[in-house]
Amino acid sequence: MNCYPIRERKDWFITDRKPTICPHCGAKEVKKSVFGMPSAEDYYEAKYHFQGCIPDFPEPRTWGCCKCDAAFFKNTQRNLDALNGIWRRKSEPEEGEKVIKRTEKEKADLMNEVMEKWVKEQKEQSLEIPF
Repeated sequence: MNCYPIRERKDWFITDRKPTICPHCGAKEVKKSVFGMPSAEDYYEAKYHFQGCIPDFPEPRTWGCCKCDAAFFKNTQRNLDALNGIWRRKSEPEEGEKVIKRTEKEKADLMNEVMEKWVKEQKEQSLEIPF
């Protein structure tokens, strides 16, 4: 298992699977983390780590230590990006999603059409700047 600390917080870790023992406090209390109001059954069964009403920023934790409240994030590209402040566009379209592919000429023509329309609207309005 690979479990690496996140430098911004001493009690946050990025890991490839759920740790058995918490590296922060040494307890065997690491459980799946959920947020929100637990049901009575979930609360008394004690099989989850409850993190309260507000998830961690920028990405909710995957697991948590019930003793010291250390956070463990699954080592996925999405989590790594979120923790490092990187936001990516969707790289692949979802199944059934309509994708429009245009040639460079079509893109240029579309841009010219939009710009001409915008310039025409600006000339028709002839707005005065109030300062």
